[in-house]
Amino acid sequence: MKIVRVGLVICCLCVAAAGQDRFEAGGHLGYGGFLEDENSGKRPLMGGHVGVRLGETRSLLFEYTQFRRSGDFGFRQRHNFLGLALHTEPRPWNRVRVWTSLGAGAGVRKRDYTGDRFSIASDSKSFVAAHFGVGMAIDVGSRGFIRPGLRAYVWAPGVALGLAPVITAGFRF
Repeated sequence: MKIVRVGLVICCLCVAAAGQDRFEAGGHLGYGGFLEDENSGKRPLMGGHVGVRLGETRSLLFEYTQFRRSGDFGFRQRHNFLGLALHTEPRPWNRVRVWTSLGAGAGVRKRDYTGDRFSIASDSKSFVAAHFGVGMAIDVGSRGFIRPGLRAYVWAPGVALGLAPVITAGFRF
């Protein structure tokens, strides 16, 4: 329920600031390989962001990302990551340009095992994380954009390293 409230507040702020041409919002999807002390493997990731331009080349993005992993016999694991990212992209906006992103934040890993009804239902741990991304940005129309690229992730405790191709799509307002 709290996530719904936060989402509504963010939507209201976005609508109120629509005429400013300083904000952006978007979503991202990816699928990458992760190495960690337990349950290594590929994971889909998805999330979104809202951001504000800090100048001609930089934006500060507030991001949410979820990494999912499901295995055999009812095993599911979710990493929910919430953080800030400094996104750099040259302006004035050319149709195609290179972007970089550096972010940090915190999250919660939740693990469920539903295969055995006598086992503990879930276990969760908090973690801190950082990521670095690089890619190309392509304008779609006057306000839309698509940003394919790569992101490298690291989080601890339970140190994990990951590399994921990610596609971000959104709009500026």
